[in-house]
Amino acid sequence: MKNLSLAVILLVATLPLVPAPPNEALAVRIDIKPRMSRGIIPVRTMPYHATATVLEAGTSKVIGTVGLDLQPGQTIARTEEAGRYKIRFQSKIAANGLRAAAVATVSRGEQLVTQQTSDVSFER
Repeated sequence: MKNLSLAVILLVATLPLVPAPPNEALAVRIDIKPRMSRGIIPVRTMPYHATATVLEAGTSKVIGTVGLDLQPGQTIARTEEAGRYKIRFQSKIAANGLRAAAVATVSRGEQLVTQQTSDVSFER
């Protein structure tokens, strides 16, 4: 019995260390909306605003936020560092201003953690 215990301890000591999987449960919320004043879209140089907010899943702790101001027909992308994460956010608005799309990608180093897409239609 003593030899068996010694053999198990020796075997465990010689096994390579396997890293634990990262505990990274993240949620991404994308909001795309026209800038409004009393329910009316005002004439401005940047009438649309898109935001990607990265949160710890199951909590309301914000990891990072990336915001973009857009005009109809425009596509903009921005990458921001948020602690150990990199958030890449791209959004585009159709030329007529009635459709918008966005993609938020969260990575840690070279590893993809999560990705969220959004497609929105606006009414006139």
